[in-house]
Amino acid sequence: MLLLALALGAANCSRPIPEPEPEPPRNIFLLVVDTLRRDHVSAHGGSVRTPNIDRIARRGQVIAEAVSSFHQTTMSMGALFTGRTPSLEWTDGDRLDWNGKTWCGLTRFARGADDDCIPSSLPTLAEGMRALGYRTIGVVANELLYEPGGYRRGFDEWREVARAPFPPDRNRRYALPRRLAISRRASKVNAEVLKVLEAQPEDQPLFVYVHYIDVHEYGVLKRPYAKAVELLDADIGRLLEALEEKDLLRDSLIVLTSDHGEELYETHALETQARAHFGNPSFEPVLRVPLVSSQPLLQEGEALVRSQDLYGLLLQAAGAVAPPPRDTERDELFVSEHDFQTYRRGRWKSTRRRDGKTSMLFDLQTDPGEKRDVSDSHPGIVAEHQARMDQLGSSLAATGKQSATLSESDAARLRALGYLE
Repeated sequence: MLLLALALGAANCSRPIPEPEPEPPRNIFLLVVDTLRRDHVSAHGGSVRTPNIDRIARRGQVIAEAVSSFHQTTMSMGALFTGRTPSLEWTDGDRLDWNGKTWCGLTRFARGADDDCIPSSLPTLAEGMRALGYRTIGVVANELLYEPGGYRRGFDEWREVARAPFPPDRNRRYALPRRLAISRRASKVNAEVLKVLEAQPEDQPLFVYVHYIDVHEYGVLKRPYAKAVELLDADIGRLLEALEEKDLLRDSLIVLTSDHGEELYETHALETQARAHFGNPSFEPVLRVPLVSSQPLLQEGEALVRSQDLYGLLLQAAGAVAPPPRDTERDELFVSEHDFQTYRRGRWKSTRRRDGKTSMLFDLQTDPGEKRDVSDSHPGIVAEHQARMDQLGSSLAATGKQSATLSESDAARLRALGYLE
């Protein structure tokens, strides 16, 4: 019996001891810096020194290939909140008009004309976090995310910083964006975050989503873009210090990213100096975004991470076991815009105008600035991309009737952010 026991003991010792499952983070903080380019973050080797963003990544991860799902906030955040690919595709190859019901890119999931921009049929990131036991808090400073729209669904606490009156005073349309930008600056957002946290129970884990608008407003505030990034980084540092003083960062996960990037008068193959983040087509400066985390978020190395992938990555970090939904392949990006469709897979990126007059192919490995159309040299890749865009255009299309015009409320939101005069 002794020999049998020793033999069994030896056999058991030879088996690998399984690694214990990691405990979910005590708290999760998702910080979104509106309009932040990846190449202006020093953790990504960028041109602007951002020590506080770097601090988040120091013990965690810098994800090299993170891209926005769309060049505009409502689409990219709709993707992040639901895990789905945003799309303006409509039946018969047409496209949806852009308004408050369609600008989340999720119209195909709507169950009626009165459904929210984020349809009620889709579970949201906040709802998933709440189901996992987290108390959910959202503090946002971008007018396009304010209610109605559905972004707040699943949040126990939802704060819209300095909401503008609707409709704004048309006689002050030039002053209004600057006044609002000042009232929504990061210091105000931080103060609101800390105010909400003061009232939370101490024994419940927290999921806190914070959306800053300062970098988006660099033009309105008459700041150089790089200076706006520096100032925002300092405000992030102040928030981190305040959270540390409250002992909220211990054993917690911090993820920082952006909703989209920004064109700073780069010249691409269309030979126009692009500015802002209007896309059409979406060149890389509006798609490349930073993504850093205080704990490893990815296991597969430098895989492409799109806005919609963060939905599953964050829920998995919190302890979810169900795989996230998928309506595109994990390594491809499809951008369904008003006038263009763009498709990227690996080093190759295609973009085509919906009217068929322009089609281009770029090799991002040898031409990251997208200055040379190489479609004539690679007809096979062009054909493959065109066929895949046709397929995705069909599978992501919405059906039914749509409103073709902006409502006064929609126009007021755009005017408040300086998109309309």
